[in-house]
Amino acid sequence: MFNPKTLHSLTEQFSNLFLNGAHESQDQLKRNVRALLDSTFTKLNVVSRDEFEAQETVLNKTRSKLEVLEKQLSELEKVINKKDA
Repeated sequence: MFNPKTLHSLTEQFSNLFLNGAHESQDQLKRNVRALLDSTFTKLNVVSRDEFEAQETVLNKTRSKLEVLEKQLSELEKVINKKDA
């Protein structure tokens, strides 16, 4: 799942962030943590829940269309086989 090097790097960055951020305001520290996490997740090619759900919807529609087309093909094959017989 997580590459151990990535996890170690993230841990190190958090440690540095908190050690160096002791004098920073809570809001600034939150922004820095958010930026660090965003950067890490971008490197991991993680998609958002919205993107995932949108692709899932497209996949489900495509699957439904494929099932309809497979049924039509099957019926056409039956018609062709009857004519050949």
